[in-house]
Amino acid sequence: MAATTVTEKPSTGAQATSAVGAGAHTSSIESSSDLLAAAVDHKLGAKGSPRRGQQDLCDDVADVMSTSITNRSTAVTETAPQPALLGRAKTGTGKSLGYLAPAMFHAAKYGHRTVVSTKDLALQRQIVDQDAPHINAALDQGGYDKSAVTVLKGFSNYVCPRSLMLSVTDAIDTTASTKHSSVVDGIERLTAPLSNDDEAESTDGYAAFVKGRMDKFVTESQGLLDEPPRDFYTWATTTGMDTSGPNVHDLSDYPHALPTPVKLSATQQRTDCPATCPLAAICPPNISRQRAADADVIVTNHTFLAIQAAVDAPVIVSNKTIGPIDHLIIDEAHELPAITRKQASGAVSSQIIGKLASTVSKLLDDDEAADKAVHASSVVRDLMRTHLGQMMGEETGELTIDEDTDPTEGFRASFDNWATTTKNALLAEKSVLGMSETMSPVQLRRSDRLASAIRQLAELRGVLIQATEHRPGRARWIAKDDSGLSLNTSAVGVAKILGERVFTGYEPADPSDLAAQAAEDAQRGDFEDDEDQEARDVPFWRQGNSYPLSVTCVSATLPGTFPRDIGLDTDAIDYASVFDDAYAASAFFSPRVSNDDGGVDLDKLCRGFGRRKKLDYAKHRAWSIETMTELIRANGGSALVLATSAQGGKAYAHALRSTLDVPVYDQWSSAGASVLRHNFTSNESSVLVATRGMMTGLDVPGDALSLVIIDRIPRAPMNAVDNARADLISSDGVSGFLEQDDVYGSDAAVLLEQAAGRLIRSITDTGMVALLDPRISPKSDLTNKRNPSYRYYKQIIKPFGTKLSSTDDAVSWLAGQSAQRGRS
Repeated sequence: MAATTVTEKPSTGAQATSAVGAGAHTSSIESSSDLLAAAVDHKLGAKGSPRRGQQDLCDDVADVMSTSITNRSTAVTETAPQPALLGRAKTGTGKSLGYLAPAMFHAAKYGHRTVVSTKDLALQRQIVDQDAPHINAALDQGGYDKSAVTVLKGFSNYVCPRSLMLSVTDAIDTTASTKHSSVVDGIERLTAPLSNDDEAESTDGYAAFVKGRMDKFVTESQGLLDEPPRDFYTWATTTGMDTSGPNVHDLSDYPHALPTPVKLSATQQRTDCPATCPLAAICPPNISRQRAADADVIVTNHTFLAIQAAVDAPVIVSNKTIGPIDHLIIDEAHELPAITRKQASGAVSSQIIGKLASTVSKLLDDDEAADKAVHASSVVRDLMRTHLGQMMGEETGELTIDEDTDPTEGFRASFDNWATTTKNALLAEKSVLGMSETMSPVQLRRSDRLASAIRQLAELRGVLIQATEHRPGRARWIAKDDSGLSLNTSAVGVAKILGERVFTGYEPADPSDLAAQAAEDAQRGDFEDDEDQEARDVPFWRQGNSYPLSVTCVSATLPGTFPRDIGLDTDAIDYASVFDDAYAASAFFSPRVSNDDGGVDLDKLCRGFGRRKKLDYAKHRAWSIETMTELIRANGGSALVLATSAQGGKAYAHALRSTLDVPVYDQWSSAGASVLRHNFTSNESSVLVATRGMMTGLDVPGDALSLVIIDRIPRAPMNAVDNARADLISSDGVSGFLEQDDVYGSDAAVLLEQAAGRLIRSITDTGMVALLDPRISPKSDLTNKRNPSYRYYKQIIKPFGTKLSSTDDAVSWLAGQSAQRGRS
């Protein structure tokens, strides 16, 4: 890709001449800042103007984009770092419009393309359906071509016509009566070309036939289908396969609850999708990718980026179909490292092996081969349970595996025997099927399932190899719960793979090289090659010329460890929010625990002696019930109580219900989440008790919520993955208390900030956040200001105008606020 020099000039109000599309024209929009102002004007009217934080974010994103494009030949090095922006943009900043304006301006003026990644589905819809239209209207008024903005989801989010046809076939009892012969004939006519390579080359005619016939076929089959999937199949053959509108329909558009087995029956994983398919012309997953190839801004989810990093494949960035990408914007960015770790993890257990072995036995027609595979799997499962059980002992939970220990030595040979025996049997079965000129619907479905089983077998072997020996940057552990024992592995340091595989773009390699790569990938089912999988040479897709993308990471909460976790060497910028004044008018209470006058008695909350006193959770729960009761009474209800454990939450709900004269709702009742929210918001004096699930995503503006009570810092229990993350930042590779406090405290601070954020959801909201944890108050004897976590917690308290550490003062403050609202 040729280097392009880009320099955005600040708005001067003068008319600017820009070369756009086929020719030059005059426009009042000469920068991203101008475009943002015009979009806000279109959205709010003449009196509207960008918010200060929104404007600053827009300008900074534009600067980073310009820096990235000025020299594409410069690789990312210590002297030429990745062009990056990290931004904390709290609720009320208007961040999506702030970063979308420069993305669309750079598309309209310079032809640049941007991927916007989010975690939340609602945010994706907001970007595409609400923000982008306002910006496009401004571009149009300014004389620019509109930017194409589209959503791209994973294959399994869309209806797969091939899977749908075969699933409807599976669901119909075609042998029940000869009167169904017309339906059987319809099945054969529809599905025959799926296994005919000659017809697969010409998709348009067949696809058009299928598109016009599918809904009629399903209608004719209504009496043969069970009721639960019938409505879904009808929807899938009409709305689900309708790609005529601006957005490709996906399964989230289905208006009813969708059982997982039904969903799986009509979708396809990308890895199981045939290389050629005669239905490609009407395939929603395929069409969504074609539209992404034509789009200027592609809105997707973090899982796409995480999979690309984990499997080292061009899922979206540097994807040949989608085309080159110039910029990457990651909203809700604090979620990406954890999602990447999850995608780069795996587990092997007796249950997983048993389930796969059962699937394989049903797929094999050769009874002898099936019996051998089942017997071999039984041997593996028995040896695995015994060996892992001896390592784990009587304990439950997690056991981190020592660096010098091979947890597979007691069953590795038997696993290899089972895997090889099973793979050979599956390949032989698939080879026999492949000899048929055409395959029946049943054979087609069986072929798909054989391919899926072979892939699952290879994935299990890959997990076992990763767990065999210690590797820096990976965690290994044994887990034991009610379902049994499992051997687990996960990547923990994902900065390097994100930087190399996602934040860097690659021009397509030579076609002959790609062909060689395809041949190599085709043979990767041979287990002998897997041993060196992690030490393989750079894959062909990353052997072309590389260039750094501009990377913008924004979120309402960015943990202190985020630059290290994401691998971007730059400090985070805090952007102003319209809610800043609301926080300044609100209070934060955390109790002071001290033997001095004015504090809670140490013995009332702690155990131990002298300086070794620690919080006693049983004592703390009893004290918390007393304290939250006082606070809620003073506030006149309108409280959200967030517990860090279900046991604590249930105890709080029971106690509050028996002592308060206001309605107390809790998440353990039979009412669903939507009913709970409605009941709580409808009664301004009520109380809602919940756990971590409602620390995020609960929006209750107004007087219905003016007191948020959090019982303790929501710190995760010790676990193998987070301990390994701490090991990475230790100088000697073995973490101590400070490194662990840095990792666990940083994660807890993100969730704590999100929980506290439930209080302020509009510019007129005020109230109190009460954290009943004495280890955070600067005046408490239990607070250690030298711990890394204290720095993170202190930043959460900072925006509040009033800081309180005395229960009496907190009760008095709330009573005053309640009187002002007319509740006294």
